[in-house]
Amino acid sequence: MELAISRANSAGVLFVAAAGNGGPDLLGDDNDQQPHFPSSYTAENIIAVAATGPNDEWARLPNQPSGVSFSNFGATSVDLAAPGEAILSTIPRGASAGSPQSVYARQFGTSMATPIVTGAVALMRAEFPSMNHLEIRELLLETVDPVPRLAGKVATGGRLNLLRALRPTPPPTPSETEVAVTATDDLAAEDLEEPALETMEISTAEAMENAKMYFRPGLSSFEQEPDK
Repeated sequence: MELAISRANSAGVLFVAAAGNGGPDLLGDDNDQQPHFPSSYTAENIIAVAATGPNDEWARLPNQPSGVSFSNFGATSVDLAAPGEAILSTIPRGASAGSPQSVYARQFGTSMATPIVTGAVALMRAEFPSMNHLEIRELLLETVDPVPRLAGKVATGGRLNLLRALRPTPPPTPSETEVAVTATDDLAAEDLEEPALETMEISTAEAMENAKMYFRPGLSSFEQEPDK
């Protein structure tokens, strides 16, 4: 498995792995102390995923009290968290005696959080085709939402935020450029005692060149003086 992950790295492929759901006691383990594979392999293309609940608390089973979680963690061996509690998923036909037909059901586990991160990676690859797989991984981890409960428990201290990953920096604010606009009526000198001349200042989001405008009677808009 480790060799296959390494080969995937050489081919430009990320490997998103579930951090694990504890042992028979269903209590999350520290992967820094008890490695969980394949998520604990050290290949640079691995993204190890823990599970959180709907309010950014650690994910738990319906019968687990608040503050108790099945999700594994690791300050250095687990990268980030993603939703992994009561996730609507598919149950294949025959998976259990109680499911003779394929159905949808709510599932729990880091194996529910991992596909969410995988889908996020796929969207990022489509959005940023010029980035390689390791740059995508770095951006994904840089744009998590910090969550106090995750501090010291996962390497980023945060939970996946796909919107921030797809829009890592806010769009630039359009600069306002003061532009002097001169409006004149070239017939006014003949029809009026004094030429009609007015100069005004306007703000525009885009810098303008040759901003002298001429307003002619009967027109409902300005005409821009042709470039010379």
